[in-house]
Amino acid sequence: MAVTIVLGSQWGDEGKGKITDMLSQQATLCCRAAGGHNAGHTIVHGNVTYDFHILPSGLISESCVNLIGAGTVVHVPSFFKELLSLETKGLQGAAGRVFISDRAHVCFDLHSVVDGLEEAGLGGRKVGTTGKGIGPCYSDKASRRGVRIGEVLDEQVFERKLRTLHAGYVARFGELNYDVEEEIARFKV
Repeated sequence: MAVTIVLGSQWGDEGKGKITDMLSQQATLCCRAAGGHNAGHTIVHGNVTYDFHILPSGLISESCVNLIGAGTVVHVPSFFKELLSLETKGLQGAAGRVFISDRAHVCFDLHSVVDGLEEAGLGGRKVGTTGKGIGPCYSDKASRRGVRIGEVLDEQVFERKLRTLHAGYVARFGELNYDVEEEIARFKV
């Protein structure tokens, strides 16, 4: 069985999405292994332009199953917004062909707030992040305090872990422009 892997090792904009689009037309499985919703691939397929951020661009192929792997960080509202946008543009059935690993980490709005605070606290030596919270989410993943997708399904674990994350950031930065209860409520819908 042949396996084809598309890696980007330079700037992030080497055209991985376009190459993946071409290769996925004959692929059974397309996996997103790392990154978050800060990524961006614009693909013109047929006469339609599709914008991808968190979703694998293999969704354009109707015969390709797509996986968002354990190495990714997933902003759940952005996932559903992007999926709806793709389906509105004609990728019907895309929701049935994309799966998220239960071990992928959840990127919360809290992470975006912290991203801005960390960027501002560098004393003029800005990293130049997108402000989407990817770095803080990966930090939480590495320190084993983050929330995994599978933990969202256990309400008690999810709420405890998110409140603990929030409390840790409040201890570090002081009061935040963020409402933990509002974010918890969004996940209950």
